Order: sequence, then structure tokens, then C-alpha cells
Amino acid sequence: KNINKIKKEDSINWKALKKKHKLDERENKLRKNELINLELKLKNEVLNQEMIIRWTYIISMCIGLFILVLLIYSIIKLNKVKYEANRLLENKTNFIEKQKSELMSNISYAKKIQELYIPGNDNAYNEDECFILDKPKDIVSGDFYWFFTLDDGNRAFIVADCTGHGVPGGFLSV
Repeated sequence: KNINKIKKEDSINWKALKKKHKLDERENKLRKNELINLELKLKNEVLNQEMIIRWTYIISMCIGLFILVLLIYSIIKLNKVKYEANRLLENKTNFIEKQKSELMSNISYAKKIQELYIPGNDNAYNEDECFILDKPKDIVSGDFYWFFTLDDGNRAFIVADCTGHGVPGGFLSV
């Protein structure tokens, strides 16, 4: 009887051990699956973080490239505007220089004409009695001198001034 009883108890213990072992195996599988799922979640999160970092880098590079292109375009546009302004200024400067050259040429010619009409060493007057000091402010003066002999034999000397009238005053003196 004892042997049967021991066999029966062993059989019950064996069944209980077997059941416990199956439960432990199931628990281990569940834990293993949970660990695998947790591992996959961590890997996915790491991949997502890497993806975010890559996209942030790509977007930053695109924005930087856009700003660089915009800056280069602005510099080129400003240089073009500056070039056009310099060209316009050079044209105006050339025009003014040409006008100045023509005006100076005309004024110099007017001075020569004026000097021809201002008496120099001629017999209209006696050098011991008078002199002329002609120092125009610019190239041509508005002063003029007239020496002549009156009908009664007396000599007349007229000095007139058109100061402040510039070149027209100088021509008036002629």
C-alpha cells in the first residue's frame, strides 16, 4: 500500500510539477516576448530620433542654402545697380566736362578779343601820364577803357565797369 500511495503521491507531485513547469515556461515566454517588444520599441524610438535628426539637418541645410542664394542674388543685384549708377554718373561727368571745356574755350577766346580792344602801347595816351592795371577776377573782366581825342584837341579817358555781370559784362565792354 505504501508503494501505491507513494506512487500516487509522486504522480500527483509529478503532475503538479509538470503543471508548474508549463506555467513557468509560459511565463518565461511572455517575459521573453515582453522583452522583445520592449527592445523593438526602443529600437523604433532610436530610429525615430535618428530620422528627426536627419530631417532637421536636411531642412537646416536647405534653409542655409536658400539664405546663401538669396544673399548672392542681393549682392549681384546691388552690384548691377551700383554699376548702372556709376555709368550714369560717368556719362553726366563726361557731359559736364565737355560743356566746361567748350565754355572755357569760349571764355579764353573772349579774353583774347577783349585784350585786343584794350589799348596797349599805342599813341592814344602818354605812358608817363597813366597806366592800366587789368586783373580780372575770372578770365574775362567787365572793365573797359576808352581813350579818344575830342574835337577841341583834348584827350578823354573813360573807365567803365560791368562788374557782377560775368561773361556778358565782358562782351559788353568790347
